Amino acid sequence: MTRVDPLQEVKLSKRLDAAAEALAQGRLDEAEASYAALVQACPERAAVWRGLGVLRVQQGRLAEAEEALRQAIQLAPEDAGIWNDLGEVLRVAGKTTAAGEAFDNALRLQPGHAQALNNLGVLLMQSESDRARECFLRAIEQHPEFAHPYNNLGVLMEWQGRIDEALRCYEAAVVVKPDFQDALENYHDLLERQPELLSATLDRLLKLAEDAQSRPKA
Repeated sequence: MTRVDPLQEVKLSKRLDAAAEALAQGRLDEAEASYAALVQACPERAAVWRGLGVLRVQQGRLAEAEEALRQAIQLAPEDAGIWNDLGEVLRVAGKTTAAGEAFDNALRLQPGHAQALNNLGVLLMQSESDRARECFLRAIEQHPEFAHPYNNLGVLMEWQGRIDEALRCYEAAVVVKPDFQDALENYHDLLERQPELLSATLDRLLKLAEDAQSRPKA
């Protein structure tokens, strides 16, 4: 049985955290160097390959991202998050069948995985709209503070001509994430095209504001 050196584990954890932080903050050259060193030092770690895959996505190198994420899955086949990441890479690359299978694997492992539900909904919007709607609603149920499924459900409702429902979805997305640019743009664009809804929308928003003011503060 291989003995684990606690000191080396702590050092490795710090290196992984530093690489992930550089990636999250957009310091891609630093992240590139960090993950290259980590691949050499500990290629048996799924987190290394997953981080490298995310880096390759940000660099627009989708084929290499897919390769890295598949390597991560070989090392951690029960990790729903990696399956979700792979599915999104495949979706962006236009490999829709493989993307659906990856999202389904993520949801088999973790049925309430909100990001996988949202991403699968996006994949299905044009081909299976009812199932896409179900995915968005389940994502909202599982993680009500996740703004993207509200916005995506709004887009789906708008495509189906359900304009008032679409507006409510966009409103909900902005309530959850006030700086959500996509939802703000969708909301404003829809109101510009449907100005007759503006009065009712303003009344609804004022009522929401009044209700919020009247609630007792904790």
